[in-house]
Amino acid sequence: MEEPKLYLSLSESQELYPNGGSEGDWMGKLSLAMEPYLKENHIFCERLERGAEEKALSEEGKRLCLSLQSQAAPPRLEGTLKGPQVCYLPGSEEGKRAAQLISEGLEKVYPQPELVVLKEKAFYEEAGELRAPAVKVQLAYHDNPQDEVWLTGNLDPIAKSLSWALCRYFGAAFRDA
Repeated sequence: MEEPKLYLSLSESQELYPNGGSEGDWMGKLSLAMEPYLKENHIFCERLERGAEEKALSEEGKRLCLSLQSQAAPPRLEGTLKGPQVCYLPGSEEGKRAAQLISEGLEKVYPQPELVVLKEKAFYEEAGELRAPAVKVQLAYHDNPQDEVWLTGNLDPIAKSLSWALCRYFGAAFRDA
C-alpha cells in the first residue's frame, strides 16, 4: 500500500508575535509537534522550502500540500479579529474535502469553534498547474492576544487535530502517538 505523502509548507515570516517569537518560529514548533503523530500514522512528511510547491506538481498518488501560517488583521482592525481560516483552491474537490476535515478538527480544539472559517481562495501562483490538492491553514490572528495565547499554548492539541484530519483525509484510522 502506498504511503500517503504530505508536503508541508511553513511560514518563514519573521513577523514578531507580541509575547515572543516569530511566525516562522511558531509554525516550525507546530510542525515538530506534528511529527510523532504523522510518523505513528505512516504519513510521510516532506517540508517544502519557500517557493518549492512546484515539487508537488508532478507527484502522483496520495498526497496533499499543506501550508501552515498565522495572520494579522488589517491595521484598522488590529487585535479584534479571531479564529482560524482554512482555505482550499477554487475548483478542487479534494482540497475542499481536506479543508473540511481540517476545519472539523480545529473546531474541536479552538475555544470558539463558530469562528473557524472554511473558504475557497486562490493562494498559490502555480495553482493552475498544481495536481496535488492544497490547503492553507491560517491558525490564528497573531495580533490578537487571545488568539496568540491559544496558538502558542496549545501546540500539541493543534498538532493532534491536524494529524487526525490528515488521517481521515488519507482514509486511515488515527493512532495517537
